[in-house]
Amino acid sequence: MHVNECRIADAILSGKAPQPDGNVTPVSIRLLIGHGASVVNQAGDSNKIARALDSLDYIICADQFPTPFSRYADLLLPATTVFEGHDCGFYGQAGHAIVYSEKCIEPMYECRSDIAIWGAVAKRLGAGEAFHSDWEDEDWMRATLKASASASGRADLTSSPARLTDSREPRPGRNLSDWGDRHGLRC
Repeated sequence: MHVNECRIADAILSGKAPQPDGNVTPVSIRLLIGHGASVVNQAGDSNKIARALDSLDYIICADQFPTPFSRYADLLLPATTVFEGHDCGFYGQAGHAIVYSEKCIEPMYECRSDIAIWGAVAKRLGAGEAFHSDWEDEDWMRATLKASASASGRADLTSSPARLTDSREPRPGRNLSDWGDRHGLRC
């Protein structure tokens, strides 16, 4: 089942979610977990979103700072910044590379990564094992890269630098995966 973020209010209020194949699936959404975004001001009709959020039994929000969505949360969890954890991202401007970024500082105060937060929530809901709640951020990155390499048929996706199948070369001086090394800016 899929619920499009732009139609989340309709799905919550009507109990029906249009699917990508054109079918409509009945849904009963009683809990909403959000992080790093605000569905209140990013998914269309804010008044309808507010009514939908008010109708839920429980809302969990993990973010770095207060947002319109966090005002509705029953549980507000402090998330780490990009500097407080290991991460990787896809950058089309860098020759379609997957770029790894190292942790620069330890998480401040009680902040935890999104993966750690959702693992803890899954564990409390009884789904910890299925969600791999014991995995660290790096474990998730390895599994994702391995699955991506398998799906793309590219066995070298997990080697350095990880490259997708785009044959274009990065523009000179724009290979972000080693830019920090060249300029002595490694964390």
